[in-house]
Amino acid sequence: MSTPTKKKETLRTELRTRRRQLYKSADLKTFKALADNFFRALPSLFNPSTVAGYYPLGSEINPLPLLEALEQGGTQVALPVVVKENAPLEFRFFKTGDKLKKGLEGAMEPLKTAKTTNPDIVLVPLLGFDETGNRIGQGKGYYDRTLGALRKERAVLAIGLAFEGQREKALPFEAHDQDLDAVITEARCWVFRSGKAA
Repeated sequence: MSTPTKKKETLRTELRTRRRQLYKSADLKTFKALADNFFRALPSLFNPSTVAGYYPLGSEINPLPLLEALEQGGTQVALPVVVKENAPLEFRFFKTGDKLKKGLEGAMEPLKTAKTTNPDIVLVPLLGFDETGNRIGQGKGYYDRTLGALRKERAVLAIGLAFEGQREKALPFEAHDQDLDAVITEARCWVFRSGKAA
């Protein structure tokens, strides 16, 4: 096991505990501030036709209210589907109220009848992020594989949703890791590569 990989495993344990604590102490003001920052930053980042979110697990920040607001504003929204282990995620269109099913990793997913899409923006869950856009996730590599595949085809913005307390000065980084274009927290919007998808 490489040194960055070992460091990541140690960090994940610490960051999971920290995120749980941040989630427990968060109130409605915290989530409203994050949502306000998201919608304030979105026009300067990109004008998307399709935004993919995720169905939250545990202490992950819940993006579903953001997706509902985007949907009401005319943006198409999607959720990820785990097709199989060690493969990129597939995104399927989703509307508030649609029937969902539990997927391979435990998250709720759109049914097979939902049409697939390649989103303009992917909202990404995370355990931690740093000040240059590196992200650390659960360690299964789904988002690294997915963003890597999407970015070979077209410009796609990856936006992390996090508490400000999940920020690290620097995270270990490996060649296969896909960095973030921005992270939205309750305190601010961190923009790392704002011109990438212009």
